[in-house]
Amino acid sequence: MKILTGHLTATEKNIVKTMLAQGLTEGSVRKVNYHLSEESGVHTCTIKKMDKGLIPIPGSALRLSTYKSTFTL
Repeated sequence: MKILTGHLTATEKNIVKTMLAQGLTEGSVRKVNYHLSEESGVHTCTIKKMDKGLIPIPGSALRLSTYKSTFTL
């Protein structure tokens, strides 16, 4: 798996590989929603989860964050 844009952690890579092997395009693991799509050999992964954002501030509330990355196999 070669990441073109964005970032995927090792755990997220394993989840995405498992989803691709099972033929799934949507799924939820540990309260995180994953959506996969493919266009001309380039896969897009959209991840939605509740967190404090890219720059967490102590005491701030959780918000819905959306992360997008593209990759090839």
